Amino acid sequence: RKRRGVFSVHIRSSCKIQITKEKVEYYAELSGDTNAIHLDEKEAKHNGYAKPIAHGLLLMGLAMEVVSNWLDENFYVSDYEMKFLKPVYVDTTIEMIVEKIEGNSFLLEGLVNEEIVVKGKLQRNHL
Repeated sequence: RKRRGVFSVHIRSSCKIQITKEKVEYYAELSGDTNAIHLDEKEAKHNGYAKPIAHGLLLMGLAMEVVSNWLDENFYVSDYEMKFLKPVYVDTTIEMIVEKIEGNSFLLEGLVNEEIVVKGKLQRNHL
């Protein structure tokens, strides 16, 4: 049985972002996270990675670029979590996808070569 007059609107936005060596180095400098797995190919390989990987918080920040389309001066982020499924390597492109679901909730996904490498959710609230 269908409910009349009840529907949900899903809004989706995406952005492709190149994860460059320069972005990772700059983030390492700003954050103080200079762990060699992010900056040195030899050390990354020694730790089981094909090459240096992006910082998790860098990826979370890049996802916020897409979410910011729905955040204006009357809103703030009250909850944000992300699960890292696979490493995101330097010199790859990640597609960050944000889908507004019910109310003030958003789902986030990051894809590399059409494979989900990060996913999460975010909640926004009125000031």
